[in-house]
Amino acid sequence: MEGRCTVQVDVLDVNDNAPEIVLTSKSTSVPEDSRSGTVVALLSVRDLDSGDNGKVTKNDHFSLKFKDTTSGKAVPELVLEKPLDREKNAFHQLLLTALDGGTPVTSGTCKITITVLDNNDNFPVFSENEYKVVLKENITTGTFLVKLTATDADDGLNGEVRYSFGSRTPDSVLSTFAINVETGEIILKGPLDYESNKYYLIDITAKDRGVPEMEGHSRVQLDIEDINDNAPEIVLTSDPSPVPEDARSGTVVALISARDLDSGENGKVTLHLSKSSPFALKPSFSNNYELITSGPLDRERSSEYNIEIKATDSGSPPLSSKKIIPVTITDVNDNAPVFTQKTYNVYLKENGVPGSILYSVSASDLDFVKSYTLTKNECFTLKIKEVEDGKAVPELVLEKPLDREKKAIHQLLLTALDGGNPVLSGTSQITITVLDVNDNFPMFEKNTYKVSLQENTAQNTFVVKIAATDADEGPNGEVEFSFGSRTPDSVLSVFEINPLTGEIHLKGDLDYEKASSYKIEITARDKGVPEMESHCRLQIDIVDVNDNTPEIVLTSEPQPVREDAASGTVVALLLMSLSLTLMTMLLYSLRKPIMCI
Repeated sequence: MEGRCTVQVDVLDVNDNAPEIVLTSKSTSVPEDSRSGTVVALLSVRDLDSGDNGKVTKNDHFSLKFKDTTSGKAVPELVLEKPLDREKNAFHQLLLTALDGGTPVTSGTCKITITVLDNNDNFPVFSENEYKVVLKENITTGTFLVKLTATDADDGLNGEVRYSFGSRTPDSVLSTFAINVETGEIILKGPLDYESNKYYLIDITAKDRGVPEMEGHSRVQLDIEDINDNAPEIVLTSDPSPVPEDARSGTVVALISARDLDSGENGKVTLHLSKSSPFALKPSFSNNYELITSGPLDRERSSEYNIEIKATDSGSPPLSSKKIIPVTITDVNDNAPVFTQKTYNVYLKENGVPGSILYSVSASDLDFVKSYTLTKNECFTLKIKEVEDGKAVPELVLEKPLDREKKAIHQLLLTALDGGNPVLSGTSQITITVLDVNDNFPMFEKNTYKVSLQENTAQNTFVVKIAATDADEGPNGEVEFSFGSRTPDSVLSVFEINPLTGEIHLKGDLDYEKASSYKIEITARDKGVPEMESHCRLQIDIVDVNDNTPEIVLTSEPQPVREDAASGTVVALLLMSLSLTLMTMLLYSLRKPIMCI
């Protein structure tokens, strides 16, 4: 037999286990802009014994708080007490200690590293608020000028800096300078000119790559040093006035100023004047001068001066420029015009074209020739031509066609007048000889010449003289005679003409029975170029002489005739070779009937 009972044994806890701290949240990083009270980490504490407690090492930014749960057990939380600044402290090392409630007290510890995450809360900061650089204006493009440095305390993209010119940078700067976005180096990309810009003030922006972007600013002052790259300039502030040749020494001719775009010694200008002219420079005020006469003038020796003024600056090396100032000397009337010749001979062909210029004649006057006049005539006029030195040159112009046959010589008087008071003058005689051109035909005395010759006229007998004249002169008026180009050989074999005298002689035998008359064309031709010719007609009538006996020719044999043949019966045919007179008489006799025997 057995029996059972329940025995309860209570085991009393002995504090033989230290508390254990466990991190129950996944991350131990916190953004630096987190607000106070933000829970940084969740913790749990395990202790096989009973009772617990805990604390964190002293820290200005974090504290340990306990949060009651529904189970009635307090859960420890690591809480942010004070704003963080990653740039001052990016990591926080915390030591958490958990204490139990045993006797003696046991504890457990845990090290936690809190990483502060960067927030873009810092501006890029330049190493200098203003950079100053001095440049010579002649440095070459591509030259490195200055390197800008800006730093950003943030991390990652928040701390990466890029450089640029300010948003309101003018085009004149952008076209002259360039900045490296990554390095902040500024280089020259366009030419500098001290005279256009003596300095540049450039706003520079440094931006980080955070979100949102943060930017910082600085300024670069580029001072340009002048070099002597501009030659001095001479400026006429008043045009030079004409100067009378009797002007007194010290007479103001023109006002002049000197300037140089460079500065300092490079811009200091001195003027120099050629010593060979009777002029001088007189300073007036602030780089202004008066050009004055410094000696006697004589327009007859020199009517114009080209005064050379040289301007030189004080640069190293010095630059210079020159300017020519023309000064006209006006005349005082003390000389009469004089022609180079008292008489001029002009030869002109009579076929000159109206409007053509025949001859240029000029008069010299130690003062000034103002005008020219020509004696009144129908054929010639004057045309005044301006030449390079300002003088007026008269040109003789053919106004109307000439005819040498009407007037071979023209006498003209040319007068030159000056502009003085009283007016002085000079004269010259112009003789114009009109040269002949072959413009006239030979003219016969008669259009038709008539001559009668006995047919028994002897050879070499003078027949007639043909006369023709030509109004031209020289070879143009010399006439030669000839038979017309179509004159037949029957004429050329009988007659001949003297080409110089126009006399015609008989060189062959005449025969009335062959030719009772001759009609001959005569040509008169001059020796001009081109030749001119005329024509006339010569009629030579031949007078018959009884120099032939009659001749009877039987052209048919006579036929036997019946005794009762009627009157008019043809017996035979006869041919009588007679002179015209005899033939006429014979024909008259044959009209009578012939009786048959």
